[in-house]
Amino acid sequence: MLRKLATKDVNLIIFGSLTILIIIILGIVSSAQILKKEAIDNQLEISSLNGKYLAENLNQNMHNIEILIENISSIIDTKESQRLTNIRLHNILERFPIIRSINILDKNKIIYSSNDLNLGLIINDYLFYPKPLLQSNILRVSYPWLGRDFISGTNVLGEDDIPEDNLSFIPILKDTYINDKKYSVIINLNSDFILSKFKERSANNMFEITLSRTDNILLLSNKNINSIGKQQKISSLLQNAFDLNISTGIEEINNTKKIVTYTLTQDYPFIISLHLDYKESLISWNQKSYKFFFISISIVVICIIIVLILILVYKKSKEKEIQLQKLQLENQEKFKHLFQDSHLMTAILDNKGRILDINGSLLEFLNAQLKNTIDKSFWNLSCWEYEEKSFFRRLFIKNDSNINIKKEIKVLDKLKKEAIIEINIFAINKDTENYKYISIAQDITQRKEREKKLLQAYTVFDNTQDGIVITDRYTNIVDVNSAFERITGHSKKEILGKSIRILKSDVRNEDFYINMWNNLNNYNYWEGEITNLKKDKSLYTEWLTINSILDKNLQVINYIGIFSDISKEKEKEYLLKEQESVIYQQSKMASMGEMIENIAHQWRQPLSVISTAATGIKMQKEFNISNEEDEIKSLDSINEAAQYLSETIEDFKHFLSNNKELKEFSLESCFTSAIKLTSSKLKNRDIQIIQNIDDIKIYGLRNELIQVIINIINNARDALDELEIEDKYIFINSRTNKKNVLIEIKNNGDIIPKEIINRIFEPYFTTKHQSQGTGIGLYMSSEIITNHMNGSLTVKNENFIYNDIEYQGPCFKIEIPI
Repeated sequence: MLRKLATKDVNLIIFGSLTILIIIILGIVSSAQILKKEAIDNQLEISSLNGKYLAENLNQNMHNIEILIENISSIIDTKESQRLTNIRLHNILERFPIIRSINILDKNKIIYSSNDLNLGLIINDYLFYPKPLLQSNILRVSYPWLGRDFISGTNVLGEDDIPEDNLSFIPILKDTYINDKKYSVIINLNSDFILSKFKERSANNMFEITLSRTDNILLLSNKNINSIGKQQKISSLLQNAFDLNISTGIEEINNTKKIVTYTLTQDYPFIISLHLDYKESLISWNQKSYKFFFISISIVVICIIIVLILILVYKKSKEKEIQLQKLQLENQEKFKHLFQDSHLMTAILDNKGRILDINGSLLEFLNAQLKNTIDKSFWNLSCWEYEEKSFFRRLFIKNDSNINIKKEIKVLDKLKKEAIIEINIFAINKDTENYKYISIAQDITQRKEREKKLLQAYTVFDNTQDGIVITDRYTNIVDVNSAFERITGHSKKEILGKSIRILKSDVRNEDFYINMWNNLNNYNYWEGEITNLKKDKSLYTEWLTINSILDKNLQVINYIGIFSDISKEKEKEYLLKEQESVIYQQSKMASMGEMIENIAHQWRQPLSVISTAATGIKMQKEFNISNEEDEIKSLDSINEAAQYLSETIEDFKHFLSNNKELKEFSLESCFTSAIKLTSSKLKNRDIQIIQNIDDIKIYGLRNELIQVIINIINNARDALDELEIEDKYIFINSRTNKKNVLIEIKNNGDIIPKEIINRIFEPYFTTKHQSQGTGIGLYMSSEIITNHMNGSLTVKNENFIYNDIEYQGPCFKIEIPI
């Protein structure tokens, strides 16, 4: 009867649980649909807000630009010099990061520009939109251009394929009056600035944001690059935006469902559109809904399983209760024997915590007698410290028969030394009024000490980043750590018991290993670089330290090897040396052509002297009018010219030599050679060198320092050559502060722009045309001073005075240890 009733109850619980489960599933599905609609509405709202923000931001920027154009006559004056007007236009750019360049045109020709390279270019306006009907001075927008500015750019209409990393700009045009004359102003918008604003609103780069003209010509996109300059299809949603200024909805574009927002700027012919993939926008929601559904169902299923388990447990507990009662009497008898003979420290307590009985092990630990402990409160034993006494007092005052304590406690032993015991207190006969407590304890002081030391050793062994391998005396592997497995690819399971020779490669010869073992046998220690094999037979280089472990008889029982993988460091070191060698050679070859040209310039005058003197002697001989004094003068001139040619050849030969010998040399002679090798081109450009050089002795690489000086002088020459000024100077100063030689080379070739000055020492960076420079001269100069001469090379813009005139320009500062 009882069995049938239990089965009926179980069936009822299962049926009810399944019904609840179905109801919960239906509720979850309904809630999910509501949440999905809210998620879509949220995406539409976010897209609309982003579109409004970008449109308002762009409209404000364009409004500021239009005000700039209308007031440009108050900024510049066509009666001033073209150079001053261009400088003023360039200074405007600092306040408008959205502007790439400002260009003023007269009859389609650029006559003023913030970029000097644009001057003289012809720009037709037939691509600007919209075409003026009533007002000719409306702001119009062109097709986008590829490149950084007009001088290097091309119209996007001529490009079939646009690189992902292209530079681009968008020209806008408006007419204005300057000094009562009509001019056209073209401002090139900075595409990078507009894209950065797009990225701020792109929701982790999920939005595709585009900028178009109102004729739907695509001007800019953060993703669809190759559609730039092409006219896009006008959808019904976009048509709606023409009426309402903004329109948001769901469209199917190229067979893909998307959330789309079209926003028109208030005053200018621009459309900003935001596209978000419909499926991707719901990925986060779908993932959350799946998790929510899974968790909810899991909780319900777990609850059902727990209920069933509790029923079964309850049933079995009843069956065990009868058996336990039978065993209880038998266990009591056994317990008496175990209590007295056990090595565990045991005590029997009443329900108030008073000691009823105590065994010999505990009495020995306490150094006490049985008669002095019986009927004594457990918390008053001499082994407890203050906190433990309070703990046990509170514990037994509760009179709780369900107490079951198992913990580790610090105590004082019979010698009053600190020890650790593991104590277990539990109740027996707890269903009766006169229940009792059993306290069982074990001294674990020595075990805890051993565990602590083992844990510390194993933590260090297994978590160190260096590989560790332990072998027996016969070099068979007995243990490895995690770093060994990671570096070699061998797992601990497969490598244990195998010979360490499994790692040996053929890179080193036998003499290497003979020397290593000789060192180990003689000194029980070896350290060095070695190349070994991984599991996949690839090579790796490691820095290895081996120690011999000796027993009390000084016999080897183990070897411990500790190593770190230095393969990447070795590879980087090799690549850096290769790269430096290539760049150094490129720098030398770039300098060689210029040096040959310099020699050609310097040889012209001496060759002319030799030719004139030789011709003069010949003519005097032919007309019989020669005399010995004139001949000697002519021959002296020829000899001086030949000596000059020979010195030039020697300077050139020393400059191109690959002599890397460190030696002491004169700083003054170093500058003399560098200036001589560059003097011809400086004279042709009327550039004067003003020197204030102390004759200081330096220990280092003379030829490489000459190359650095030539590179800096050549850069100064190129900067001065671009300026139309009367006085062109290069100033060279040197001094010493006892620790370092300080060299300053500056010129009055105007300052280096802020956006460039921090990059001039980068490899291959140059502001010159590719036919004029490679961008490795200053990089190689920095490498020579820093890595070869342990010094530093820096640059900054300075204002300075010479002959009561103030100049400004870059100052290159070299510091070299003496």
